[in-house]
Amino acid sequence: MIQAEIQNSKRIHGCPEHYFLSTAWQAEAKANDPNTWGKNALVLDAWMPLFAPAEHALKRYHDVFKVDSTLGESLKLSLSDVYSETTSHLR
Repeated sequence: MIQAEIQNSKRIHGCPEHYFLSTAWQAEAKANDPNTWGKNALVLDAWMPLFAPAEHALKRYHDVFKVDSTLGESLKLSLSDVYSETTSHLR
C-alpha cells in the first residue's frame, strides 16, 4: 500500500493524501522512488478506478490532484500499512 501526499502544497486540495496499491516492482525498488519500481510495476486504485502501468498512473494522479510543479508541489510517496494504522486500537 502506497500513500501519496501533495508535498509543498500552497493551495487547498480536495484530496491532500491518497492511498493505492502497487505491485510487480523490481527487487531493489524503493517505495518513495517510482523510478526504481521498474517498467513492469502496476498500480491498482479502486477510487480512480484505475489498473495501469505505474508510469501512466502517476501521471494521472498529477492531473487529477492538480499537482502544480511550478508552485514547487510534488507527490510524496511512502509505504503505508493502512490496515495496521486503522486497527491498532483493536490489539
